[in-house]
Amino acid sequence: MQNDLIRYVQFVAHSVCLHTVFQGACGWSQRDLVLVCAMQITNRKGELLRQVEVQHQYEKLLKQFEEFLVTAANRLKPEEISAINLPALQQQAEEHKVRN
Repeated sequence: MQNDLIRYVQFVAHSVCLHTVFQGACGWSQRDLVLVCAMQITNRKGELLRQVEVQHQYEKLLKQFEEFLVTAANRLKPEEISAINLPALQQQAEEHKVRN
């Protein structure tokens, strides 16, 4: 994330330098250019922070799903399932619910 921000600041700074050449044509002062640059940097930083937060949430969700799968695998042992068709499996599931 930091590298992205540095590259973006360099890009904006380069754009500002190029824009100062044309400053007289558009009528923008150096102060206006610096303010616009600062606003763009702030907006980009906010975007990057939101992306990092989404990434953290996604990683947390994946970790929870992993824990769910491990728990399910531990609770469902293949040797406990002996059904050969759907009705037998449903009956076995009902018996399991009654026991637990």
